[in-house]
Amino acid sequence: MLSQNGRQDACPTQYRQDSGASQYRQDTGATHGRRGMTLAEAAIATVLVGTMLVAALNAVVATRRSQQRADRSARAVELAESLMAEILTKPYAEDADGGGLGPSLSEASTGDRSLFDDVDDYAGWNETPPRDKLGTLISGFSDWSRSVTVVWETPEGVMSVSETGIKRITLTVSYDGVEVVTVSALRVQGVE
Repeated sequence: MLSQNGRQDACPTQYRQDSGASQYRQDTGATHGRRGMTLAEAAIATVLVGTMLVAALNAVVATRRSQQRADRSARAVELAESLMAEILTKPYAEDADGGGLGPSLSEASTGDRSLFDDVDDYAGWNETPPRDKLGTLISGFSDWSRSVTVVWETPEGVMSVSETGIKRITLTVSYDGVEVVTVSALRVQGVE
């Protein structure tokens, strides 16, 4: 910038008029190249970053819980399918069946399923934790349980208190006392 005498100043100074006043004030440029943040700006930035962090963590937690539920469901289906497959390999009833549902005293005396020889022997079966047919614990399932109900059912799907030729087997698998999966199958007399 040129001074009044026509020479260039080593340190130029700008003058501007203050909102219509006749006084001039010197503008040193302090507001034009401002650096840094005010306390209010820092607080707002902190709140925004904190909110975004909380939202991100909530999303991670929700994803992890969803994954755990899916894993738990897959394990429950595995337990249900293995026991249901075992049950469905048994005949509808044994020849000397006394007409009731559930194991005989000799079949139940072992405390395992090793003597179960027909479908209705599984009626009322509960196990916590799950075991194989011979009573050996299935590893990795200590907080799990399985329960089985067997009932007679009419061809219309109505439960009956007497023999109908159809048995509904319902197997429920729970984790830590909470039901995870229930599967059902029908076993029809004469269809082995």
